[in-house]
Parts: sequence; C-alpha cells; structure tokens
Amino acid sequence: MSLKEAVRIAQSNNLMGLICTSRLLELVPALVASVKEAGLVLISDYSYDTRFAHPNDTENGISGGAVAGPSVLGLGEGVDGLVAGNGVLRFREAVD
Repeated sequence: MSLKEAVRIAQSNNLMGLICTSRLLELVPALVASVKEAGLVLISDYSYDTRFAHPNDTENGISGGAVAGPSVLGLGEGVDGLVAGNGVLRFREAVD
C-alpha cells in the first residue's frame, strides 16, 4: 500500500494520523508535507531503527556503537511525535 493510499484511508475513516518508519521519513521528506496537508498527525517510528539500539543488544546482533535514543526535540519539522524502541509513544508538547 502506498502512503498516499494510507492517508486517504485515514481521512475517510476519521483516524487521527499515521505512524511511519523514521527511515522512510528521512529518505523522502516530502512525505511529511503530504501527511500534514491532509490534516493528520504524523508519528515517526524508531522501534526497528538499529542506530538507536541498546549498545549491548546481542540478541539482535548489535554490539556497541549505537547512539543514544531519539528525542522529540530532534524530530523534523511537521513530525508530531515518535515511537521509541521500548514501545513508548511520545508527543511534542502540542499537536496542532
């Protein structure tokens, strides 16, 4: 399914917004504008981003070198919140 189709489904079903992988939003920044123009909340999902894994996460084959987790302060323009690897959803102070 395309993101355009996901936005259409969210709008037609009166959903609050979408959750997209952080990697996709980094690769195609124009997607942020598309979602926001539709009047939806946009959440960036970092739960599978190995750059932010725990340094001793040997279960997933990661050993050291990982950086500190993402922060709502570092989110791109238009992104309203994030889902971290621990499954916690965090919003900016206000969602317009």
